[in-house]
Amino acid sequence: MIALYLSVLLQFFISLVLQVMAWRVLRGPGDVIPHQILLLFGLFLGLPVIHFLLLGSVDQLVLALGLGAAYVMSFPAASAQSPTILMIDFLSRSPGLTSIELEQRLNEKVNLVGDRMRDLEADGLGQSKNGSFKPSRAGYCLGLVFWTYRKVLGLPLGGG
Repeated sequence: MIALYLSVLLQFFISLVLQVMAWRVLRGPGDVIPHQILLLFGLFLGLPVIHFLLLGSVDQLVLALGLGAAYVMSFPAASAQSPTILMIDFLSRSPGLTSIELEQRLNEKVNLVGDRMRDLEADGLGQSKNGSFKPSRAGYCLGLVFWTYRKVLGLPLGGG
């Protein structure tokens, strides 16, 4: 059993190293979702399937897919500029900031809506036409997955 865990962890860490190397070498401006997510799926979800087809270990497949899926789901949040992480960074660098000072620094650093709209458009998930912004077909499909998941969890749209 220990060998199974070590094998899955080794496979995960090899995939992680390859993904980080590819991210640092191949990433272009505006390239977060399409290419990086495909790479993530290939490394963290595809490699376990290939391994399963070669060796036939269902236990290893389930473990590797679970670990890989958890990482793939957390990647977009980690790769984006998170206001929460920025707040923690500001507070650790300048302890004692008032909430007003913190809000000012955060607003100077991040344009949440504008940055996200540019990301969506660059990634092919949104489009701007005649002054209005709407999701592309791919953006709608991606949103549908999350809207459905929130509905299953009993969460309202925009609430948490």
